[in-house]
Amino acid sequence: MTIPQDYGGGGRDEISHVLALMEISQGNASVGGFLAWNNSLFCFPILKYGSEEQKRKYLFPCSKGRRSGSFALIGSALSGRNHVTGFSDGGEGWVKGRGTFFPCGFSWGILSVVSEGSKRKVFIIIDLDRTDGLKRGEIFEKGGIFFSGIAEAAFENVRVDAAELMGMENDSDFAVQSVLQEAWMAVAAIAVGIGASSMEETTNFFGNKQGRGSISQTMEWKFADMAVDLEAAKLFVLKAAWLKDQGKSYEKTAASAKVFATGAAVRLTCEGLEILGDKDPSRRPLMEERMREAKMCRVYFGTSEDAGLVVADHVIGLAGMTGF
Repeated sequence: MTIPQDYGGGGRDEISHVLALMEISQGNASVGGFLAWNNSLFCFPILKYGSEEQKRKYLFPCSKGRRSGSFALIGSALSGRNHVTGFSDGGEGWVKGRGTFFPCGFSWGILSVVSEGSKRKVFIIIDLDRTDGLKRGEIFEKGGIFFSGIAEAAFENVRVDAAELMGMENDSDFAVQSVLQEAWMAVAAIAVGIGASSMEETTNFFGNKQGRGSISQTMEWKFADMAVDLEAAKLFVLKAAWLKDQGKSYEKTAASAKVFATGAAVRLTCEGLEILGDKDPSRRPLMEERMREAKMCRVYFGTSEDAGLVVADHVIGLAGMTGF
């Protein structure tokens, strides 16, 4: 969606992107997740830090739906335990490391590694299907949003070409943080969609003949709290997207959106399950699924507590020290 038209994409702004994520995730959070990971975690860093050759090589297939990519933001991916050596002649290097987890179902991945020469973090684009020396572990599900089963990737002197390096000329910690900002905003939008689904499912029950006339004042207060949470979460996400579109700093707002929207989704799904659990047991499995999805949003790409620390750093003036 957000890939410029010059590279085969739709050229949409970030507000359009998050609105689409909200709507799609209201119907199916897994589909929303796939869209977010490809746009926010693969295409975004290539657009921001990639060369012109890399943009043309990777963005065109992604924009046409022929290939897809993601970013390793879990396990040892950001811990500094993945290393790359070589590149002294600008030709090739070798990656060593394990404990890095990529979501399954993607063709390409971006890995953050430490250059043993400069001790800086750099990004490397990895072909997850055709790279010799890359060993994928057993696929297992992460819980919640089911499409993102993950597998450990072990790099045993994996040969990589210098043409696949990104971010060599940028501040490495800032580059990683910029990707996290995108992830927080995307996860927050997915959480809004999950919360909206729970709200819709609950209110629809009381709109039909079976539930009509059974709303107490206590339940009305529950609905009021749910509606306020959902609207506030949506506005947080839209503000972060608007700031990005305006070229302004949005780290604090994206982190705030992650904290509030994921918490709101948990509250909405829990309330929905409590309200419908004893009134219509047939709806209970769907509400339980939504509750698991909402809880997983709190831990995707850094926990909500981690994002909260970023907000606190901005509040007390330590934002320049923020990093993971």
